[in-house]
Amino acid sequence: MLPSTRQFVIPDLFVASTQNSYEVNSNSKVNLLFVLDEVSDDQNGKDARATGRIFVQAMQDPDWDDGSVLAKITKEFAKRFLRLAGPKNARRFSDLCEQYTQCVAREAELRERGDVLDLESFIPHRRNNSAVLLCFALAEYILGIDLDDGVYEDSAFNDAYWAACDFDVYSYDMEQSKGHTGNNIVTVLMNEKNLTLQQASDYIGAYCSSLVERYLTAKARLSPSLGSGPTRYIEALGYWMIGNLENKNDSCA
Repeated sequence: MLPSTRQFVIPDLFVASTQNSYEVNSNSKVNLLFVLDEVSDDQNGKDARATGRIFVQAMQDPDWDDGSVLAKITKEFAKRFLRLAGPKNARRFSDLCEQYTQCVAREAELRERGDVLDLESFIPHRRNNSAVLLCFALAEYILGIDLDDGVYEDSAFNDAYWAACDFDVYSYDMEQSKGHTGNNIVTVLMNEKNLTLQQASDYIGAYCSSLVERYLTAKARLSPSLGSGPTRYIEALGYWMIGNLENKNDSCA
């Protein structure tokens, strides 16, 4: 059974940052990702890859500029983000930008060919092209922490992190309305396991319940020796899981 929102305590800094630069910058980044997603949805693989390169170069090189609107708004965000982000958080964020744009371009190529990935290939692809990991990096940023790389290798932290990431599966209706059914776990399951739409939906419901259990179990296993930063961060990801689910349910109501 999925836990209620009350079981997730919103970290203090998520509340306290409502009006500060951290949240303003994070909102700007999420809006930018929405723009990238909308633009690339109408592009072929070659054009989506070119759009992604503009985004990455503008994020990584303050002196680079091709004069495009995308470069301008990306550079404005990058300047604000790097002023407050910790160095390790900033490096991870930059790496994730690269991975995100590569997977978005691959999605466009798959769409162009009409190909649908198998489940084993789809999961790592979805982790990156959904931009969820970029949003998770922004959670670290909002909390004002700069986690050591070793924290991400901790077994309990790692399990909770990926359980939260894989929870982002509720986008079938929006994507199928655009004719983009191939980049969705519903279509992947229907193709691979020969399921009906209802059967695939039931499968995903059980899968999401297992992810919640996995997240909660891993969260309980977090060692105090990791410090308060990782604990607050994982708590924030749990809040994101429930917020994501409630947002999807509200949009379907």
